[in-house]
Amino acid sequence: MSADVTAKIIEILITKYDVPADEVSESTIFEDIAIDSLALLELALMLEKQLGVLIAEGVLGGHQTIAQAGAAVGALLAQAA
Repeated sequence: MSADVTAKIIEILITKYDVPADEVSESTIFEDIAIDSLALLELALMLEKQLGVLIAEGVLGGHQTIAQAGAAVGALLAQAA
């Protein structure tokens, strides 16, 4: 499940935030691609809407890799199921 969430995060970063696809991978750190705290809040809201899960402030952080963020949101989905 976290792989699906990770793929969704990558898709959003490429389409919504215009991050070049060749700069985004599971090991990419949000801060390294200029995704700040405001963008992370917006990303969390988009994921909430698309996945139907509540993501508390602080679950996503600039120091995380995309895979770590995907795993954190995937764990929330598993708890909600």
